[in-house]
Amino acid sequence: MKFILPIFTLLSILLATACGGGADVPEPVVADNADVGATIQSDSWEVTLLDQPIKDYVIDGPDGGVRIESDRELTSLTAEGVWIIVPIQLKNIGEEEAMLFQKTITVADDQGRTYEIGDRHVHHAQIWEAAPDRWGDRENQLIQNVQDAEAVREGPALFDVAEDATGLRLVLNGSSDTISLGFD
Repeated sequence: MKFILPIFTLLSILLATACGGGADVPEPVVADNADVGATIQSDSWEVTLLDQPIKDYVIDGPDGGVRIESDRELTSLTAEGVWIIVPIQLKNIGEEEAMLFQKTITVADDQGRTYEIGDRHVHHAQIWEAAPDRWGDRENQLIQNVQDAEAVREGPALFDVAEDATGLRLVLNGSSDTISLGFD
């Protein structure tokens, strides 16, 4: 766990400095008041916040620059609102293999809105390609992927939230607890 913060800090620096080409895109913002290290559990899953989330308007592109919009066929990676990149550890605490679905982990805001985790095939692939030392490769998928009992994975949970969202909290279906993501 000691290496996570320095690597995530390096990713934050890359996020802040890799934007080029004169695009008028706001700089990424790292939360400074998230409840890092907090864990929530349901009957099947345990989720731990590993580091401060990042708020950004674009996700990295195919040339390895972390703040360049993708020109992939499937979709552009520009958020409708703003991306919240949440570094989590996910553990299957059930007694058998299970699959995590998009509605299992969500983000809620003080305005009463909820946001599902982003599509794994497009958004997450960009994160893995740009920062493999931090997130590993596509085999480290969190959602819609079978995970053995007691298996642990670390990865980015990506949420497209409204720009005016405040009081962001990570919510795990089946748990009454939440984790503060900051950005109050």
